[in-house]
Amino acid sequence: MKPWSDFYDLIMPDLPGCPFVVVDNALRQSAISFCEQSLAWRWDHPDISIAAGTAAYAFTPPEGASVHSIIRAVLDGEEIASHAVETDLMIAGWRNRSGAPRYVLGGPTAVTLVPNPDKAGILTMTVALKPSPVSLE
Repeated sequence: MKPWSDFYDLIMPDLPGCPFVVVDNALRQSAISFCEQSLAWRWDHPDISIAAGTAAYAFTPPEGASVHSIIRAVLDGEEIASHAVETDLMIAGWRNRSGAPRYVLGGPTAVTLVPNPDKAGILTMTVALKPSPVSLE
């Protein structure tokens, strides 16, 4: 990634006198919107060890980034459905059940397996990232 200041020569001629902090904020917000809409910044999340009876696990994105959505999730070699509006609606009654997870939901900071896993395993994911709200690049 590049620091926001690397883009000043493209922007500042059209914004004379604009404070750099305002330009940095505009660039950051534009980058966040672009990444959210395009899902262009894809990243292979480190494998997560799943424990029986535990459904939620924290994301560990690179510094300056946050996870926007889950592109692909595989639990012990078997692909499971990920982060779709239809999935959220279909699993409403499954949240408190146990068994082999069939869905994975991503929030701003964590991933949740549904239903609650009944055995240990390894979760592998490809996620879409975006700059964090305090990213400097």
